[in-house]
Amino acid sequence: MAKRSKAQEDKLGLGKRQIQEYLNASDCIFVILSPEERVEAVNDKVAELLGHTKEQILGKNWIDHFVPEHQKDVIRKHFRLTISSEGKGIAGCEGRLLTKDGKEKIIVWQNILVRNAEGLPAGVMCLGTDITDEKIARDTFEDMDLDFSKMGDSIQDCLLALDPDFKILYMNGPAIDRLGAQSKNLIGQYFFDLMPMLKDTIVEKTFGNTIASGVSQRVRYDLDFSGDTLSFDIIAYPASYGLSVIALDISEQERIEKALKESEEKFKVISEQSMLGIAIFQDGVAKYINKAARDIIEYDFEEMYQFSWKDLHKIIHPDDLSFVTEQLLKKQDGSEDVVTNYTFRIITKNNRKKWLELYSKTIPYLGRTADLVTLIDISERKKFEDALLESEEKYRVFIKNFPGIAFKTQLDGSPTMLRGALGAMLGYSEEEILSGNPSWSEIVYPDDLENLESDIARLKSEADCTLEREYRIRRKDGEFIWVSSIIRNILDKDGTPIMNQGMTFDITDKKKVDESLRIINRALRIISEFNEVMVRAKSLKELAEKLCNILVMTGGYRFVWIGLARRDEEKAIRPIAYSGIEDNFLSDLHFSWSDSSEWNEPVSMAIREGKTIVINELSRDPICSSWGDEAARRGYESAVIIPVIAANGKIRGALSVFSDKLNAFDSEEVDLLSDVCEDLSFGLSSLRAQGERLKAERELRKHVLELSRMNEELNRVAKEASLARGEAATYLDLLCHDIANYTTPVSAYLEMIRNHPDFPDSLSKSALKVFDSLNMIETLISRLRMLTIANQGTESEMVRADLVEALNRAMDSVRAEYENREIEFELVCPIGSATIEADNRINYALESVLGNAVKHDPNDVVSIEVGIGEYQEQSRDYWKLTVADHGVGISDEMKERVFRRFGGYWELKRGFGIGLFLSKIIVEYHHGKIFLENRISGDHTKGTKAVILLPKKT
Repeated sequence: MAKRSKAQEDKLGLGKRQIQEYLNASDCIFVILSPEERVEAVNDKVAELLGHTKEQILGKNWIDHFVPEHQKDVIRKHFRLTISSEGKGIAGCEGRLLTKDGKEKIIVWQNILVRNAEGLPAGVMCLGTDITDEKIARDTFEDMDLDFSKMGDSIQDCLLALDPDFKILYMNGPAIDRLGAQSKNLIGQYFFDLMPMLKDTIVEKTFGNTIASGVSQRVRYDLDFSGDTLSFDIIAYPASYGLSVIALDISEQERIEKALKESEEKFKVISEQSMLGIAIFQDGVAKYINKAARDIIEYDFEEMYQFSWKDLHKIIHPDDLSFVTEQLLKKQDGSEDVVTNYTFRIITKNNRKKWLELYSKTIPYLGRTADLVTLIDISERKKFEDALLESEEKYRVFIKNFPGIAFKTQLDGSPTMLRGALGAMLGYSEEEILSGNPSWSEIVYPDDLENLESDIARLKSEADCTLEREYRIRRKDGEFIWVSSIIRNILDKDGTPIMNQGMTFDITDKKKVDESLRIINRALRIISEFNEVMVRAKSLKELAEKLCNILVMTGGYRFVWIGLARRDEEKAIRPIAYSGIEDNFLSDLHFSWSDSSEWNEPVSMAIREGKTIVINELSRDPICSSWGDEAARRGYESAVIIPVIAANGKIRGALSVFSDKLNAFDSEEVDLLSDVCEDLSFGLSSLRAQGERLKAERELRKHVLELSRMNEELNRVAKEASLARGEAATYLDLLCHDIANYTTPVSAYLEMIRNHPDFPDSLSKSALKVFDSLNMIETLISRLRMLTIANQGTESEMVRADLVEALNRAMDSVRAEYENREIEFELVCPIGSATIEADNRINYALESVLGNAVKHDPNDVVSIEVGIGEYQEQSRDYWKLTVADHGVGISDEMKERVFRRFGGYWELKRGFGIGLFLSKIIVEYHHGKIFLENRISGDHTKGTKAVILLPKKT
């Protein structure tokens, strides 16, 4: 089957949300039950009716938790009938629900069978109506004497009383009028003879179901009276005399609802074509929102359905939310001082701010008052008004506090007018600049003067020319600042330039920010690229080379090299990587980190002392005397040398970075390179750790191979042991078989001897002892066989079984085994049944525990207390079986030993010593537990209680 498209899935999801919202808003009770009666889904009405939250309802057994005890069997019968039906559903079924506070609600249900894709029953959808109040009123009517004609004639609804054969016992006046006959002619007549049009319809079926089930039924039906079709809501109630029927004429109500619906449809057609946003609020909820309003707010209809005033924070601007909410609440409460026309802001779904103008008016809607709201988007108008105000305000602020310099100049650039922050920006007065001392060209930075003169030439020659330029000028105090000038020429009536005017602003701070951003972006690129290198680098040399390339290509440095400090006698610094303009710099010079004065240069000092060294002017700094000339010849103007420090604190080498600019390494630049150097140290450590890890992996693989060989040897030994155990089991089986072959004829011959007429009575006791011994041998053989099976862990078929039934069979077996003793089993089992999953060996364990209790009870009348209940341990559910005897008891130190092989034999001198041991093996095979306790806590001489825990099977 082809996969459903994304659009179809979205549409399906939308449909589900619409259905869920509809059900939540509906007064109908909606429940979906699984075939196991578990609640799969409910609407808000169910939670409201029961007084529980949805989370407390979902997943619970509906009948066990929410149906009164006296109705559980009836409702469960109806539920099973629906599951087993052919999908037609059961309509009009009346039942009761138990609320959280213990009250009962009367519901009329319609149950619909739901099937899965294979056509198998998947659950039941239940739709219900709460008729509690109506039922109370009807029950009051039913409990009254049959002669209620006086009351019946005083109401307008049709009332009837029918016997079980549907013969009329009573009809009130409105019912008689509908039939057009006299009351005396109707009593005793068959109802469906008078109303043949109702024969073989759902009405007759409803009457029959009500009498058969004893549950009230409800049906809607249309009747034709003289060409006029009337609609009735017919309710049938079971009564002691047969059936009470109420027929409610809902024709007028339906006509009114139809007219209202038609009126509402007309309103929607008109409003959907309106350019104005229209919405109707009733009871604090949006009942209608037209397309124009949805377009304004930018939400779909499904998102706005049942939109509540409580949801206003989603769309109303926070600054206007309090005022709008206050006016809507006043409108709802009918306050007289409510504002019905005002403007406010909203935040649309797409996060756009809009200004709206609102008009509100109270109108009747669906029989109740509602608030009709009209919305107009005035965002563009508001934007124009705000822009006008802003422009006027800016003009006033500009005139009063202009931060730059406004100027006019002649065509050659000589200023004729200056206004603004001239003194704050340049430190000069207007008079100084206008006098030409200094001239504008004198305070412009030399490197920028040529561009500025070019601009003046263009303004002089090109008509209607506007230019913008950034350049540097020198303040009166000698400091250079960055400025931005916008200049345009002014033309005469013939279009010829006659003067220039413009504005100049200080952009020094912006330039600093731009430079900082440039440095930060470059730093991020360097770190990002190097991080990628560290992840992929396979060797120390590869890592160092790629770092040098990144610093040159991305960082823009002239030359970068990395040297490692060797630990030999010479303490040489060995270059392992470099990039940029090297020009034999590393081969012409020799570097060492020896403390000799001969090597008192920046790289050796950085490694010896473990500190960063910054050189702003290589040609002048005496620290570079040994190779300063070589650096200058290659265009190196400044440098920074940073030691490479390992994780253990040892100096591994140094990173040397050279720039073609003076003073290139400020604090931020040094911090960046220090971070990169730390990453380099980390990378070196990682590569070393990776090498050690690879070595460890090789050692590990070696040990794994050794363990594999050992495991093969263990498997071989285990296989031989398994074969030996199998042979032993075979020998034991042959031995048990041969012993049985010998004991069987011995038992037969002994029986013949006992029955011989000459057999002396004095030997009867001895013969019985021989029989007992033979029986014990047979029992021993049976237990040895079962012990062999248990020890071998033989798998057997596990089936669902009832522990109570198995226990009753075990008690019958023990009674037969000890037929010469009087045994009383007292079984306490409040749960009725206890389902487990077991094989037939569990019967032996039960018989062994019960037999052990009987065997160790010396009393003439053996009294055994047996109980079954529920038990939970470590979040696991068990059935708990207890067997308590009144025997001699078992000491605490013996309680554990009796479960060992032959554990209780030498102490108790009874049995074979494997009964409880074998029972323990069987119980544990079934994932259970078995142990002993004192019947009376603290006194082991008053009898013993055996406890068996077996897992529940649901």
